[in-house]
Amino acid sequence: MMNIMSNESPSRAAAEQRLIALRAENYRRTRWAAIHAARQAGMTWAEIGDALGIMATAASRMYRTDAPAE
Repeated sequence: MMNIMSNESPSRAAAEQRLIALRAENYRRTRWAAIHAARQAGMTWAEIGDALGIMATAASRMYRTDAPAE
């Protein structure tokens, strides 16, 4: 019987690839929504840039923490 949690499982590898794509799409949508909301609130592009930098750093840390062990 194959171990479902095995890192070598083809289905696990496929699921990880789908997750990477979903994370990227989620990040793009969240980033666009943040820009739109900031412009409606009257923030300058410099302020939006700073906020997006913080958001990118947080996303990078979150995704690295959540990444599968290699």
